[in-house]
Amino acid sequence: MPLVAFLIWVMRQDKRKGKTGLLVLAITVIGCIIYMYWKTGGK
Repeated sequence: MPLVAFLIWVMRQDKRKGKTGLLVLAITVIGCIIYMYWKTGGK
């Protein structure tokens, strides 16, 4: 939940139409996918 609030805050602060928020979201999603792949051993 704090992550969602942080993303909303970042997107409101960003003057470039939310590109920073989208970048943070993409990095978070990629990081989660890599973490889950690493934890499950690729199964």
